[in-house]
Amino acid sequence: MNLKALSSTSVLALSLLAGPAQAVPIIYTAYDEGSTSLAGSPNASAAAASFDAALGSHTLIDFESALPADVSLTGSTVGSAATRCSTPDRHCYATSGSSLAAGNGAGFDFATPIDAFGAYFTGWQISTQTLTLTYAGGATEVLDMGSGGRGGTRFFGFIDGGAQIVSISYDSASDFTGFDDLRLRAVNVPEPAGMALFGAAFAGFARRRCRAAA
Repeated sequence: MNLKALSSTSVLALSLLAGPAQAVPIIYTAYDEGSTSLAGSPNASAAAASFDAALGSHTLIDFESALPADVSLTGSTVGSAATRCSTPDRHCYATSGSSLAAGNGAGFDFATPIDAFGAYFTGWQISTQTLTLTYAGGATEVLDMGSGGRGGTRFFGFIDGGAQIVSISYDSASDFTGFDDLRLRAVNVPEPAGMALFGAAFAGFARRRCRAAA
């Protein structure tokens, strides 16, 4: 077999069979110290708008209705802003109605993998908060979410185009934050039968190229 006979198309096909490459996520984030509403959060709102424009079609979860069937939540509860934000210095609020109480962080599992995730975090004070992404296959990546001040609003989102993220763990570093208006983008994962057909077609293509080069 003459390896030089394999075209760039063949190399691309091989890479597709191997699965999506893990890229460096593109981060969208900004912070408004001391803000107690989205109206008072121009920086976070601008970051959210930029994220939405880059994201395109997505699912919005506002915690005012049941979660989608393929998304599950652990470690936090959904409630009203009045229930969660019992002291003024926390500055946490729901953008409307209900949001997550994330005093001990939160975990999300995705039956349908995603490649983008973003939300408002309100009452943000501690600068060591992180998101840990777990990809299909078990690889992980930790994202530093940025610095904070004495309460405020942060929008944090990322796009990792084509990745297959199956769970995300939010570590709030014991900061009592509100978590609202979650955006997700699902990834279409090829069916095993479809991948098998693709592999068979590629194998036939490679054999023909090798015979032609002999």
